[in-house]
Amino acid sequence: MPANHPDGRAWQGGDEYDDAAPPPVVVPVPVVYAITYGAVHGDLHFIAKPTKNKSAWSISKANALLMMRTAITNRMADIVAAATLVAPRALAWILVADATGKIGSSVDTASISRYQIQLQADHTGRSISFHGFPDDQALHTGLGHGRNNLT
Repeated sequence: MPANHPDGRAWQGGDEYDDAAPPPVVVPVPVVYAITYGAVHGDLHFIAKPTKNKSAWSISKANALLMMRTAITNRMADIVAAATLVAPRALAWILVADATGKIGSSVDTASISRYQIQLQADHTGRSISFHGFPDDQALHTGLGHGRNNLT
């Protein structure tokens, strides 16, 4: 049995090849939401030292925002899928991740490398607003509705 034609047409028998064009490969375009930092609440964690109620970042605001935006971008498909299910309401979620070194402290913990991002995803507006802080109480990393209910 002869092989397919060099241009990819399927062999039909004898000297005949299928002239129909192969179906096009469809690659879905990922949905990407705009990401906006909520400074009103988020900036409360960029303080000189932690308080009883607020942990404090020990890295620069620029580095903390880059780290949080990267974590959100890495989970964008999951966030979009979940936000789509609850549209037109906004989705309130928590994303907990680990940094590679110390990023902050709390009154009880001098060196924190885990952080929490609180985010709201709006499918209708195609947007995510967020703020975050060093978190010495989260038991796991992941994305979900609560600090210790993550996937």
